[in-house]
Amino acid sequence: MTIGPLVIDTMKTAVATLFLSSIFQTGAIAEIKTHPCIAGPEHTSTISVVDRRKQTFQLSGSQKNFSLTGLEALKPSSKIEVGNSITIYGQDQKADRYGVIHIQAFQDAQKKWLQGAFLRNGKALLNGSSENISSRCLATMRKAEHQAIASKVGLWSQKEAILTANQIDQLTNRIGFFSIIEGKVLSVGNRKRRLYLNFGQNWSQDFTLSVVKKGKGAFKGSLDLLTGLKGKTVRVRGVLEQRQGPLIRLFDEAQIEIIDR
Repeated sequence: MTIGPLVIDTMKTAVATLFLSSIFQTGAIAEIKTHPCIAGPEHTSTISVVDRRKQTFQLSGSQKNFSLTGLEALKPSSKIEVGNSITIYGQDQKADRYGVIHIQAFQDAQKKWLQGAFLRNGKALLNGSSENISSRCLATMRKAEHQAIASKVGLWSQKEAILTANQIDQLTNRIGFFSIIEGKVLSVGNRKRRLYLNFGQNWSQDFTLSVVKKGKGAFKGSLDLLTGLKGKTVRVRGVLEQRQGPLIRLFDEAQIEIIDR
């Protein structure tokens, strides 16, 4: 039997494709193994249930509810769909008070990092929590979000994606909602049990950050960092409350980012 040139070329192409596919797959595996947001054993499965209202999902053969670590305001258009293959890290973490386990997730054969993709495309915001997130991972997530901010894509294309601390009326309209606010810290009130970072001259009406020093709800991070913020412009995120003026409670250092140093 004689094998013609066309058949030989086809065989060569098939072998080359298989070889390149193997290289790329190996590269993807190597990349995921060194990713700064990987912690704990991996588990690969398919998504069986998606609850968009609660922003949680379940995996085939499991009744556990999972959520993507570190994200807030996940848009419905984000591609978490039933039937998608997914590799998760952190499934051994303890569930929160709502019964949800927060994980890092990578999708399909290319091992696409879901948190990074959603942040870069402006389809989610960082929620300001460092729980179950290493400092290297948090820096990587923040960098992805900065790309979306610079490009003004997704959620960042909205006019009031970032409010300023002196927009008191707009802040008041956001009471009860997760918000991102920028402004200059004009003064720091250092009390026995709390710190107050004031963004206006009239602390009873202007925007303020409240920090518990010790005990229940104590700040997770450096209090010295906060006391040194007078005169600095910062970006802060959290749920707005009304306490005389609009206020955000700082629980975690990841909630606050220094814009100028």
